Amino acid sequence: MDSLLVSLFTGAIGALVAIFVTPWAQHFFWSLARRAESRFAAITEINNLWATFLDHAIITERGHGSQLANDFFVKLDATGAQIKALFSSKDLDAFQKVQAMIGHSLKPGVAVHEFVAVRQRALDNFYKSMGVTETSIFCRLVSLIR
Repeated sequence: MDSLLVSLFTGAIGALVAIFVTPWAQHFFWSLARRAESRFAAITEINNLWATFLDHAIITERGHGSQLANDFFVKLDATGAQIKALFSSKDLDAFQKVQAMIGHSLKPGVAVHEFVAVRQRALDNFYKSMGVTETSIFCRLVSLIR
């Protein structure tokens, strides 16, 4: 009789724990997934904008006329604000260097290959902070939770 009561009590406690813990756990992991999606979308958008700017800089450096879209800098600023909101200040150092090279044109004295190298470091930092380039399972899990 005692083992029956222990079994019923254990089952009831287990059910109550599942009722309260499961929604919290689902919400926690759902939030992590949405955050990761938002961060990847921002990375993709900033990469597309930087690639557009790089194309413009290369064409301009060759002496041909190149015009960026009228809303290019609006999109660049909006995406930059997303990046600043979604990533830690440690991940933003390389991003800030790329943004500093971009004015309304490539800053005087900055070669295109320098821009490419700094842009690549920034993207590497973003993807590393997302755990994409990490090989260790532990590092990947930690980057998801950050």
